[in-house]
Amino acid sequence: MIRSQIPVASRSLDIPFSRIREIFDMAGQHEGMIRLEVGEPNFNTPANIIEAAIKALKEGYTHYTPNAGLPELREAIAEKLSNENSIPIASYEQVAVTPGGINALYLALLATVNPGEEVLIPDPAWTQYVSMVKLAGGIPIPYSLKEENEFQINLDELQEMTNEKTRAILVNSPCNPTGAVWDRQRVEQCVRFAEQNDLVIISDEIYDKIIFDDFIHVSFAAIPKAFPRTLTINGF
Repeated sequence: MIRSQIPVASRSLDIPFSRIREIFDMAGQHEGMIRLEVGEPNFNTPANIIEAAIKALKEGYTHYTPNAGLPELREAIAEKLSNENSIPIASYEQVAVTPGGINALYLALLATVNPGEEVLIPDPAWTQYVSMVKLAGGIPIPYSLKEENEFQINLDELQEMTNEKTRAILVNSPCNPTGAVWDRQRVEQCVRFAEQNDLVIISDEIYDKIIFDDFIHVSFAAIPKAFPRTLTINGF
């Protein structure tokens, strides 16, 4: 490892190294491995997408865009969220485009969490939640998702760990890594909990299309009264 003489900010020293990347590096040293550590498809980008990207480059779409994204793209996203997720979006101005869901999550935390405030995060969960909360100056407080409870949220446990410093709750359904999909009743209960404790809901719904059996994805922002306090993270 190359050591740098540049001093590192103290907040960086508190960020754990990603175990996913550690496994990624280990797997790369062996041939014939079945790769399950990252969401990397085993097929190339579809030809029509490649051709559309090339066409856009040739036509000069290489300049700065509005900070929140192209209006026509935001309109298309708003239409999708309204029609498919039943989220009551009134205007494309309520949609912002970021370079990936990670950036959207981080910006959501930076915009809502003050230094020293607590954020309830699922456990087990995608490993970067902890790092992002810490980088934003917040304190991650894990709430357990247990197999005997079908990896559903335990509201009694949540209430016990909530205090005047609790600012937000981060939810992830469908969930990585458990695969659990929260039903409408549980989502409604979680929304009521957030209302009672005046919490921001940061809903990571990046896997809303990856559902098996008879489960149905329910967006938190689709629940009445939840929209004003919910930041929905998705990918398109």
